[in-house]
Amino acid sequence: MGSRQPARFHIANAPGPARVAWLALVLLLIGLPTLVVAVALLRAQDVDELGIAFDAAAWRAVADTSGPNARGDMTGDLMRRHLPVGASRAAVTQLIGKPDWVDPAGQLWIYHLGPQIDGRLAMDPYTLELDFRPDGGLGRVSLVQH
Repeated sequence: MGSRQPARFHIANAPGPARVAWLALVLLLIGLPTLVVAVALLRAQDVDELGIAFDAAAWRAVADTSGPNARGDMTGDLMRRHLPVGASRAAVTQLIGKPDWVDPAGQLWIYHLGPQIDGRLAMDPYTLELDFRPDGGLGRVSLVQH
């Protein structure tokens, strides 16, 4: 029995190392910008980034929420920047007015928003729900579609 040499495979027309490196560079140059654009487009679909800046007077002036209105378009900014955890009921009322509905215990406040949130029209209406903690501070802010 002689010593066996390992089998060597040769693939016809296989690209050389320089060509593989060139193809990898081209794929990177095309793929990276495509990935960046895709991530930017996905982030643009985030509810918080499509709306308009919150305006307390415009929010309180909305009388009819059965259709698209300013409240829905300001909700993202309102939730993100203007309703901090721990805010008092008085501070919330001063900012956005009296709620459309309050549970008997006074812990859950609901504001009707209508069917449009930050530029996107939906079939079902939305509400902004504020849950107050037992100590009276704002605990949780939720956007709910019904």
